[in-house]
Amino acid sequence: MLEAEKCHTEGESDKLFAGLFPNGFAGEDVLAEIAPEGWSQSTLRFVFHPTVDQVYFEAVQTHEDLKDWGPSTTGTTFLNGDGAEELYDLESDPLEKHDVARSPVNEEIMKRCRLMRESMLH
Repeated sequence: MLEAEKCHTEGESDKLFAGLFPNGFAGEDVLAEIAPEGWSQSTLRFVFHPTVDQVYFEAVQTHEDLKDWGPSTTGTTFLNGDGAEELYDLESDPLEKHDVARSPVNEEIMKRCRLMRESMLH
């Protein structure tokens, strides 16, 4: 069975980030670490302020990648060559030898994957 990741509470997250970023996320200490030559010279500026061409390219690439997941009319999520759904527990089965997609304990995970996939396609 695949286990859910542990999530931090809002308070735990605030405390953790306050320790990591005492001057805030955009403090001078953070900026000096991630962009020592200055923000205008950093390639990271494209992550936060992408060009129109970059946004278009990424949208087209995402659309093309999603096509590989199979036709949306079938309602399938992860498809192999014959169109069957597959799901693997990569922690206990890193070589993907045991498909657990049809296991009743993973029914909710498969439903969430299908919904996520469908929402990305439409």
